[in-house]
Amino acid sequence: MVSKIDYVYEMDKSNEAQLIGAKVATIDGYAVKSFEYYVGLSLNINDVINNTSIQEKLGVRNIASFERNYYAANAAGIVYFPQTGSYGFLGKSDTVIDYSEDKSVEESLDIVVAPFREMEVSSEEFKEQIENTFELDDPMVEFYDLPYTRTRISTK
Repeated sequence: MVSKIDYVYEMDKSNEAQLIGAKVATIDGYAVKSFEYYVGLSLNINDVINNTSIQEKLGVRNIASFERNYYAANAAGIVYFPQTGSYGFLGKSDTVIDYSEDKSVEESLDIVVAPFREMEVSSEEFKEQIENTFELDDPMVEFYDLPYTRTRISTK
């Protein structure tokens, strides 16, 4: 089994990149699994709808629009990133690690990605493993949002 770890950054209000999470993909020769870990505060839609102080903290001005966007994204929850002052919608398989002012985001992420780091390979090796696991035209490569692009060959 091999893995690839991509760290996720977002710009804060002073235009500096802040670490907010990590995306991990693993291939075991038969299947691909992907995991997303974010460091922040986990909320649900009711927390936002029913609490004006949370709405203000997130910068939500129009609750009806926010709710439409939430359901349109088929979100399973909301994560607030104190390190950037922004929020994002969570997928069903996303994991939120509780933000703590006492611990850096790097330390929080390191705990969950450490087992994958032992199996981490370079981007080239990861692409090679994808090619060995899937046919080149298999749509599963793109379905798993893996760093792989297909080339189109014209027959003309």
